[in-house]
Amino acid sequence: TSELHDIEVSPAKVENAEPDDMQATVTMDDCFLIPGGDHFCQVRCWNRVGVGSWSPVSAAMRVSPETPAAPDAPWNFTALPSSIIVRWSPPHCLGSPLTGYRLRYAETRSMKDPVDVGSLLGLETERPVTQLESHKAYYFQVAGVNAVGQGPWSAASQPSTTLQAPPPKLEPPFLVSAESHSITVGFNEPSESDPLRKPVISSYMVLYAAGKGVFSETNPAGFRKANKAVPEGTPCGGLMPGKSWEFRVVAINDFGQSQPSAPAYFTTDAGVPERPKPPEFLEAAPWSIKLFVAPNDDHGSPITHYIIQLECPDKDEELKEIGPLEVTEVGASGAVISTTVDGLIPGTSYRFCAAAQNAVGRSLWSAALEDVQTLPSVPFAITELEVCDIRPHSYRLRWEPPEDNGAEVEKYTIAWMCNAPPDSKTARGRLLCRGLEKGWREAETTNTCFTCEDCLQACSSVAKVAAHNKMGMGPFSKVIEVTLGDDVPFAPAQLTWSQVSFTSARTNWCLVFDGGSEVTGYWVHFMETETDGRPEDQRDQGEIFSDPKKSFQDINNLCPKREYVFRVAAENAFGIGPYSQFSSAQRLFAPQPPDPPGKPVLLSATVTTLEVKVQHPDSNGSPITEQVFYVSHNRRMPECDRIEIKLPSHASISRPPGAPSRRSTKLKGPTDSSNTGGTDVGDGQESPPEKAALRISGELRLQRAQPVQCV
Repeated sequence: TSELHDIEVSPAKVENAEPDDMQATVTMDDCFLIPGGDHFCQVRCWNRVGVGSWSPVSAAMRVSPETPAAPDAPWNFTALPSSIIVRWSPPHCLGSPLTGYRLRYAETRSMKDPVDVGSLLGLETERPVTQLESHKAYYFQVAGVNAVGQGPWSAASQPSTTLQAPPPKLEPPFLVSAESHSITVGFNEPSESDPLRKPVISSYMVLYAAGKGVFSETNPAGFRKANKAVPEGTPCGGLMPGKSWEFRVVAINDFGQSQPSAPAYFTTDAGVPERPKPPEFLEAAPWSIKLFVAPNDDHGSPITHYIIQLECPDKDEELKEIGPLEVTEVGASGAVISTTVDGLIPGTSYRFCAAAQNAVGRSLWSAALEDVQTLPSVPFAITELEVCDIRPHSYRLRWEPPEDNGAEVEKYTIAWMCNAPPDSKTARGRLLCRGLEKGWREAETTNTCFTCEDCLQACSSVAKVAAHNKMGMGPFSKVIEVTLGDDVPFAPAQLTWSQVSFTSARTNWCLVFDGGSEVTGYWVHFMETETDGRPEDQRDQGEIFSDPKKSFQDINNLCPKREYVFRVAAENAFGIGPYSQFSSAQRLFAPQPPDPPGKPVLLSATVTTLEVKVQHPDSNGSPITEQVFYVSHNRRMPECDRIEIKLPSHASISRPPGAPSRRSTKLKGPTDSSNTGGTDVGDGQESPPEKAALRISGELRLQRAQPVQCV
């Protein structure tokens, strides 16, 4: 043979045979005998000593095909809504090819009262078992079938159940019809091409609520429910007209309900408005009452008008309707109206209701506003307003009491305002003038006269008066305008320094307003600051009267390296005005060595003398104490060929008659000008530079040296 198998067997005696005859059944666990094929056997024995030899080979033996072997228990299942797909592995055919299977199931593992699914033709190893109940567990067995017959049943499978789950999520519902108070919706049942997978649904439910996006799966309490919904159309009633409603549909079976479908939004037809809120009282007047009316719901059609119902409880009169009144505003709360009901009687009680109107119709009347009463009127405006006692900074008003309109006048309110001074001649001055304007100020008095104070001289002022009673303030009188008297100028502003040097600086300012009278001059007060620590009596200070046509003043003869401030006051025919604030501090430059003198220029010459002139140098903050002249035959001025002449400063050399000074007046007191010398330079410009003349006498004549001696 092509394959040998050693099989250990247990011999047994053969009944009705010789005493030594033995028999054994050969069972092969890992292979099967081939039906219709030749099989040969040998036998050998062993004892305690060992193993004997093989017997001779037997004659040829043949076996016949059998029914299939028992399969393994079904092992794979797919749960569907009302069925289970069972899968198994094919068994050994035992010599005859498989032709099919048999499948059965029971509700117990012992397979009591099994239900036979029937013969299954073909070699597929799976089969759906249908019409099963959802709350039961099932056990399955399978047996193979071949030409010989049906093989043994497999062991019972593990228990399996149908799909125990809620239905799947449905599609959104669709609109069937809509009315003002109800909407009918339909929906599609789950569609499944495979009947085995069609979900089991016991009923449907429609969820609906007003608005959009209000549904929450964790808290669906805000939704209304329509149970036992019908796919062809389910009416949902009790809805508000003209509102958008959200609809969802849910499928239900024994295991729960599906997730709500995606939302669908439908709107009910519009209706007449809901009755509005009671009118609100806003304001009462002697002859009118102002009301405010707000809506509740417009039911899908915008409110366009309101009607006011008027009733006078104190008088036997018919109800009066006012309107329709057009809506005055559409805000967050809807279309509202604010209206004044005129033609009423002062001190009388009235009762008001309101109704809203839209394109569909008119609502019911609202609840009534609590009785409200008209009031006495505020006083009339004062008609006779007089002005007297006009001064530069104040004026007095007088008037007669007006009609009190039913309530005694208790006090008066006076309002007055000061206008800016007339425009200055410069843009900067005009800007400063506008800054002086004083806005409206108010005061109260119980008298019929009042003095308006804190005004601006030579400027205009306007005033008006109103009367009060217990109902409030009446209208103001007509505005009256007053021009105040002239006075001293305002304090100058915008003080600055410029052209600062070692001993001089220029002060600048801007005139704000001349007070109504032309400025005749300016007083410039300058003083040294306390920064450097000098005692007050040793600090430099002074005051200069300046030309009224200028807005600057040069101050000379100052102390170098010291810090100064200044202030300015303007003067006119009425006197000197207030001083300005002190300017910012300015420190003068520190003294430096003098600048070089000008180039000597020959004036005249003799055999024994040279007369030359030299331009005066700038002393740079410190007086020149000495001048040195070199006279030489050589342009290079070598030491070996020059004469040095030392002279006192230019101050000791006489100037030509009538030459102007470079220094302006500097006063050491507020008004005393006798403590200083020099002449004031009117236009603030420096005088022409001086020339100093020098005569070199004959005894200083130089001896010409040899060139070799000049190095």
